[in-house]
Amino acid sequence: MSTDNLDQYMDDVVSLTQKLVSIPTESPEGIHYSEFVELLESEIKERIPGFETERIIIPNHIYDRYPDYKAQMKGDRIILFIRSPRTGKERIHINGHYDVVKAGDPAKWTITPAYHPKVVEGRLYGRGSSDMKGSIATLIKALELISKTGKTLHYDLDISFTPDEEMGVYGGILYMAEETLRGNRMIDGNFFLSIDGLQNEISIGKTGLINFEIRVKGKSVHSSQSFLGVNAILRSIPVLEALAALKPIIEKRTSRLPTNSYFSLVQVHPNLNVTMIKGGYASHAVPDECWIYGDRTVLPDESDQPMEDAQNELINCILETRQKHQIDLDFKVEQALPAFSCSEEEEHIQRLRQSAAKEEGTYYRVACSMGYNDISHIAKKLGICTVSRGVSGEDSNVHSYNENVPLANLRTAMRDLVRFLSD
Repeated sequence: MSTDNLDQYMDDVVSLTQKLVSIPTESPEGIHYSEFVELLESEIKERIPGFETERIIIPNHIYDRYPDYKAQMKGDRIILFIRSPRTGKERIHINGHYDVVKAGDPAKWTITPAYHPKVVEGRLYGRGSSDMKGSIATLIKALELISKTGKTLHYDLDISFTPDEEMGVYGGILYMAEETLRGNRMIDGNFFLSIDGLQNEISIGKTGLINFEIRVKGKSVHSSQSFLGVNAILRSIPVLEALAALKPIIEKRTSRLPTNSYFSLVQVHPNLNVTMIKGGYASHAVPDECWIYGDRTVLPDESDQPMEDAQNELINCILETRQKHQIDLDFKVEQALPAFSCSEEEEHIQRLRQSAAKEEGTYYRVACSMGYNDISHIAKKLGICTVSRGVSGEDSNVHSYNENVPLANLRTAMRDLVRFLSD
């Protein structure tokens, strides 16, 4: 085996990705999690001799905190943990999640069914191909190449493949972070690399996420007697107007950090969104409730305490509107994922940038993602430098129909991982 010409290994990388994609690891049910972990573990044992594997089942009682989520679970939540032989070198942690979002309407998968992966015109189509089973396949192949070509690992590696990133309620990463804080150091070292995300950047930060829900209360009567009731939908209008007025104020703010080059924006900015409204129960009844749902993304450098300040700003907006218009309402504004960023001067980031650079001596671009995922828990709870780079492209349709990954991105990921992980 040689790493001089990686094209000769592309058929194997594509085949492995197809195997992984063909197992529908949809969250939150997790029906096929065990099947997927079994396949993944067997591939690692066959391809990377000397690496230890361990299956860790997250205790079921953990989910008692999330009864609605637990009610949807139909399989064990399994973390597959892999350790390279210990040589005394610096240890880093690499992570990927193996769950995928639901496939949705089968009729809208027009290239190939969601779990029948197929290569068409240089792209591999199928649910999870880009997010993020293509990344998992390239990591396994890169480690196989390093092992079988006699190259030396630059680090001692801990690798985890975790469930339930997509739902954002309680995933494998949060469990590992909490266990580490309890003294069971599942995450060690001072560098955490997620192989999830876009390929055209190294993400050195993520925006935070705040969720909110507002219940506007009214009084239900027959619509022919509406003068006797209180229409909760109409009473919600001042609340919506207040949120709409706050939105441009928030979205004028910018970070010092650049955003992804696919966007017309140069710098990262926060967002405030109303994402869902529910109200009423019959076409001829005045609604007694109207629910408003939404979210707010937060810049890592929006203030000294960005999550707390953003949460309070939103709470104050709702309280002032309630008082001004004498609206009967209650609400929740909750921090879901923290914002974070790392210094691009950190030595591991520098090495990662050099490994991805097209020309020796130059640096690959870094950015702060305007998205969010659960790796934020690693950065904030454990204080570990946390970055991400995956295989997704501009037209990969992540979370949508006809999700795909360019084969060229699989090759690039494999090449750059070999460079970064080996001497």
